[in-house]
Amino acid sequence: MAEISKLMNKTNASYRELGSGDAKNTDLFFDREHREFFGNVQSVTVRLDKQNLAQAFLFIASMLPKKFDSSSVHENRSYSPDFVEAGLAKLDAVFNGNNYMDFSWSVRTDVPMKNGEIDERLYLNGLITNHQYTDRNGTVVPFKFTIRDYLLGGNSTVKLFKEDGADLIKLFVINNPTPHFEDEQPSSQIIAGDSTSNPSEQKIYYGCPGTGKSHKVKGLTEGADGEKTVYFDESGAKVADVNAVEDKSKLSSNIFRTTFHPDYDYSSFVGSYKPVMQPVLDENGNETGKEDLVYAFVPQVFTNAYVRAWKSLADDSLTDAEKQVYLIIEEINRGNCAQIFGDLFQLLDRKNGFSEYPIIPDAELRKYLAKEKLESNMLRLPANLHILATMNTSDQSLFPMDSAFKRRWAMEYIPINLAQPDAAKFTFKVNGVDYSWVEFLSKVNPLIRKATDSEDKQMGEFFIKDSVSEDDFKNKVIFYIWNDVCKDLYSASRISPLFFMRSAEGDDRKDVFTFAELFGAGRHNEEDNTFTAPSDLLEGFIKNYLKLTPKTAPAPAAE
Repeated sequence: MAEISKLMNKTNASYRELGSGDAKNTDLFFDREHREFFGNVQSVTVRLDKQNLAQAFLFIASMLPKKFDSSSVHENRSYSPDFVEAGLAKLDAVFNGNNYMDFSWSVRTDVPMKNGEIDERLYLNGLITNHQYTDRNGTVVPFKFTIRDYLLGGNSTVKLFKEDGADLIKLFVINNPTPHFEDEQPSSQIIAGDSTSNPSEQKIYYGCPGTGKSHKVKGLTEGADGEKTVYFDESGAKVADVNAVEDKSKLSSNIFRTTFHPDYDYSSFVGSYKPVMQPVLDENGNETGKEDLVYAFVPQVFTNAYVRAWKSLADDSLTDAEKQVYLIIEEINRGNCAQIFGDLFQLLDRKNGFSEYPIIPDAELRKYLAKEKLESNMLRLPANLHILATMNTSDQSLFPMDSAFKRRWAMEYIPINLAQPDAAKFTFKVNGVDYSWVEFLSKVNPLIRKATDSEDKQMGEFFIKDSVSEDDFKNKVIFYIWNDVCKDLYSASRISPLFFMRSAEGDDRKDVFTFAELFGAGRHNEEDNTFTAPSDLLEGFIKNYLKLTPKTAPAPAAE
């Protein structure tokens, strides 16, 4: 697979900073080095994902007011519920019930400029298509659709993917809340495969639960089968063949991982004095077989990664790729980052990869660094130490990260990808029948988004890791829907119209069921004093309400 990405500056995006001059651009340009990705063609077929564009549109809505320039329209736009409603209605009209649509765009290269020179960039033209939608008043409203209207200059990055030997190009929009402006210079090169050799110094990968954030970080740092991991023995020397080592427990690597949680603190991250058992030595320095209880500084994940990074940087026997060290923080928004990082926060400001503002370590840490034969009078992150974090946007964080902290991180949104090949094979079973997992997501995620007025609670393609049984589906997926989405919409006296755990189409109260009714005798039907079995309730939700079609025919009844 080939992949390119380009930061969309103001000339490529319809939404721009307030005060920007009018722009009449209708095309999309890529840089000279991107031409190899497209090949020598006059047109391309580009697949756009409806859910990705909806997320891009809602991101722009959250960033308003902005200047809007699209063809002959030049105006400032501000947020309003009507703006969001109209924008989502336009997407519904363009995709006409489909999850994705293919568009044919023309390609121009070597374009003559006014000064007589040749512009070597690549231009995509013919982006505008005409459509119409019906507003809430029943009025048919014509409009023009273009990918540029889903891009915010300085915030939006366009990623293009193409399978080896294929012509179809898949386009995704990734947004970063912190704008970055370049003087229309290329922002990336062609990438072979799905990972880079040198990830950002510090980046947070964020998105809905189950979108594969940790999987992406694992691919960047370890590779698909751990082929990128570098192992070291107790002396700190690289292990050439890890498979030849019998006792792997004594090995360390260039990858350090931790998970933040509400009780996590600075000492859990950096280290502290703790009681440890230490061998008693005789006058010749030999172990006597006895141990004494002493207090010593015990390093934790940050210090271990820091020491490994500086030692690897100074090790001339390592290649540049082998010198890279990764500190991975899972669920970074579940901990109190201000408390956990403390004065390490200052180290996150980097210049040419190194901390621009070193700090003085605590006395106990200074002694430990000196023992490791490293600079001990100041802490300074080296350029080969990468801090990568994941953040689940659906979590109700106890300690929201402040803007000053987030500003020091690159951010990459991991979108839901219902076309992911592995997830497309996943099924779940209800009443002995298999149903498509991604088809289920395509039906239920819009209901979740509508019920919560947010996209954060939607489920990603890897919310389940494989095909699952009916019990697993109930206890993992349906419990999440009940607990995180529907529970607050239900009460004995009133059921919200947005409540969607129903066994039949429509809004009849008798078709509603709760999570508890998926167990035991099922739902009690007051009209005839009967019970609807749990499997029948779940089947009604899947077949009658969501309108899913089985992937397998029901097993024949026993005679």
